[in-house]
Amino acid sequence: MSFWSFVRVIAYRDFKAVVMTPLFLVFLLFPLLIIAIGGATGAGFALLDDTSQSQERIGAVVPAAEADLLRLADKEARKTWPGIAQPPELVIVNPAGEPAQTRARTLMTQAKSEYKAVLFGPLNRPTILAGDSDSDAADYLAQLSEQAQRSRLAGIRPDVRQSQPNIVEISATSNQIDQREGLAMAAIFVIFMVTLSLASQSIGTLAEEKTNKIIEVLAASAPLEAVFFGKLLATYLVALLFIGFWVGVGQIGFSALGRQIDLGPLLDMRPAVGLPLFVALCLIYFSFSFLLLGALFLGLGAQAKDMRDVQLLSFPLTMLELALFFGANVAVRQPGSALALAVEIFPLSSPMAMAGRAAMDGALWPHMLAIGWQAAWVALIIFIAARLFRQGVLKSGPGLSLSWRRKST
Repeated sequence: MSFWSFVRVIAYRDFKAVVMTPLFLVFLLFPLLIIAIGGATGAGFALLDDTSQSQERIGAVVPAAEADLLRLADKEARKTWPGIAQPPELVIVNPAGEPAQTRARTLMTQAKSEYKAVLFGPLNRPTILAGDSDSDAADYLAQLSEQAQRSRLAGIRPDVRQSQPNIVEISATSNQIDQREGLAMAAIFVIFMVTLSLASQSIGTLAEEKTNKIIEVLAASAPLEAVFFGKLLATYLVALLFIGFWVGVGQIGFSALGRQIDLGPLLDMRPAVGLPLFVALCLIYFSFSFLLLGALFLGLGAQAKDMRDVQLLSFPLTMLELALFFGANVAVRQPGSALALAVEIFPLSSPMAMAGRAAMDGALWPHMLAIGWQAAWVALIIFIAARLFRQGVLKSGPGLSLSWRRKST
């Protein structure tokens, strides 16, 4: 059999062993559990936040004439605030014969008071009572009193516009750069998360078969490099099946929701190399990111004596992936710098960095070089891992022994 025939047989064997098990269905549906936990946690925090926000108040103890000005000023001011950051509800309190100062202090000091700040006094010289941690509420009341006082002096209503602006949207260069930078970071994040979730599983593949002595049978039947590459290819095919499954689920979801989801902003994205080529490059760079890290994990897992060693290796390898992720993000923010060039050249971080570069830079020749460079490193890592495994574990073949060591034996 040829080398590639051995690779095909090993890949088919490992792929079938993973897919044809009930646990694989759990593996496919595992993201649903993550989404459900994240959604439940987010909904719980949102509910708590909404509850706390709905109970908060700011008050103004003012006569009826000034109350209308404050209400109109509050109505206009809230239009400039995002929905999630809206100030507390404004409550206008009529003194009703009681001194305004006394009434304001009563509102602030009563048991379980919901008031974060209370204003009283004339609008030109108001007094605002606030707790130590409620400066934002006090500042907002100060702005309302300022706007209401200006409107009274000018003799206009705060909610009546004095100008009619003509808003014209154009594609500014700075906005395009920001959009491309966001697209680059999104691509890096997706490649990082999928690679982190799937490629790291290859670290325990050979460690388990070493314990069962299966690897010795495989090594006696096929070239060790073919065994390593076949196992890496099987893991990659499992990852593609995982991604294809969720892409299909996403398409079904989009079809079911119909026009309720607006894909216009996504389709309007303009990466530097063009959207179709950008998607293709991201798929290619994901493949190389997976193969590079998978080959590294496979080689390190081959040196592990048992599953305990695999667990010890998992943490530093996760930290390595995080470092590569942050390095790729820095390369996007500092294009053309020495650091960006180093991250693009370093083989393990090159796929993520080049995926980000595809969004920012329209030149195609760096991608041709990067793809060839990354492919060479996949082959080199597999070659080194197989040699080290043959020498250190199977105790056969010259491996990577130095000449002086061979002479001494």
